[in-house]
Amino acid sequence: MAYATLSELKSYLGITGTGEDTLLTTCLDGATKAIESHTRRVFQATSGTREYLYNGRKKIILDEDLYSLTSLKLNGTSVTEYRLFPVETTPKSWIVVYEIPSGVVWNTYEQTWEVTGLWGYSATPPHDVKLACLRWAGYLYRLKDAQVFDAAYMEGVGQLVIQKGIPPDVAKLLQSYVKVSLL
Repeated sequence: MAYATLSELKSYLGITGTGEDTLLTTCLDGATKAIESHTRRVFQATSGTREYLYNGRKKIILDEDLYSLTSLKLNGTSVTEYRLFPVETTPKSWIVVYEIPSGVVWNTYEQTWEVTGLWGYSATPPHDVKLACLRWAGYLYRLKDAQVFDAAYMEGVGQLVIQKGIPPDVAKLLQSYVKVSLL
């Protein structure tokens, strides 16, 4: 699901008719996917269960952002003594387990953690991510009419520079959301 609606994009671009709706929807979807690729994050949480192999320690490093935890299990047995980190903010990046349920053999490497919850950075996209989606989708839409794609003449240097990748203003909006690996 895109981080902005079709009506928001049409309002942003000043478009009133429905003739461009298919293209605009494609631009919104492309901008959303590009934002996720650039930041290595999803900004609209979805429910699900992820499995992690037991690594011999009581720490589970999550490979995706966890917005909220519904349940934690080890080989199907509920675990209740744990703490999510970072403590004061979301999303969560790792879990420390304080006590393993009785009956679970702790030193077996064939065990699996089951982490169930809402996966993503936030329940809904933050406002600056929504704006970045609108800006990027608008940028993609305007490319259809461009004779030279995103070129700029550098006065005084005498060169034509063709920009590649993310528009600079969108990159600034997303800069604080780029995920840094814990590994």
